[in-house]
Amino acid sequence: MAWEAAGATLAFLLVGFTLLALVDRLILIEDSTRQWSAVFIYLAAIAGAVWLVRRVLRPRSPETIALEIESRAPKEIQERISTTVELAARRDSGARLSAAMVQQVANEAAECIQALNIDRLVDRSGMRRALRAAAAVGAIVLTLCIPAGLRMRSAYARAFLPWVNMQRLGSTGIEVLTGSTRVVEGEALEVQVRTTGELVADAWLETRQPGGRWQPLRMSEDNAPGRYTLKLGPLHEKVEYRARAGDSRSAAYQIDVLPRPEIASLKFTIQYPAAFFHLSGAAGVRRFFRPGWRNRPPRSGTSASHCR
Repeated sequence: MAWEAAGATLAFLLVGFTLLALVDRLILIEDSTRQWSAVFIYLAAIAGAVWLVRRVLRPRSPETIALEIESRAPKEIQERISTTVELAARRDSGARLSAAMVQQVANEAAECIQALNIDRLVDRSGMRRALRAAAAVGAIVLTLCIPAGLRMRSAYARAFLPWVNMQRLGSTGIEVLTGSTRVVEGEALEVQVRTTGELVADAWLETRQPGGRWQPLRMSEDNAPGRYTLKLGPLHEKVEYRARAGDSRSAAYQIDVLPRPEIASLKFTIQYPAAFFHLSGAAGVRRFFRPGWRNRPPRSGTSASHCR
């Protein structure tokens, strides 16, 4: 019964995610729709597995187990058991029966029961059906993943792991050249996208604030074939974006906005040649700073980096 629960749960998961992968492959659905669909499939599979396990582990009386085993025993043994029970009941009710005959019938029934293989009497038809269904669905999944043109491997990955940032592959390849980057607050950013494979008439850039709704923007075609650009900005807060062309959509990228740097303080330190420190007095200062030199002795409290 435990294998029946495992096989049924696996078959349900494979069927559910195969349908989700096919829908995602044929229709350009939103990430939120794909994520909620995956959540429903996971919860339904868990609920079904819990119900099957509880059904397996529910307590049953010895009489119920004995009746189930008897119902699966060979017909000859069932008749012997029934005869033994019937004779014992008639004897207990006061019927005049030979005690030796009743005992002999009971002994023969006991010998037949001891010769039974109890493990073979357990009903495993449900387990076999569940495992066969899981194997059949698994074979279908492997068959769909073999042809590279179907792109079902990436579709299954997006279905099983909808929260992972993955590109939706299609007949048109999308390469986002800009990727995730950072800009200074108030600056603009030119997003560059290159498409390959099947030619498209337009390329779109979808942008949003974190947690917001995607807003599509038409990209401008660059001089290079299959290359599109769009300038975003001036930017003042974090932005997420992704590119869409034909039946393909890129993964999502982020643009982090950094605060514009400001000069809070400025400090100079002047380092004089070593020869200057060997001179002493006003005469030494006059000999070191000869007429025509651009440098002058520093005033009190002045500092700079280095002057020569």
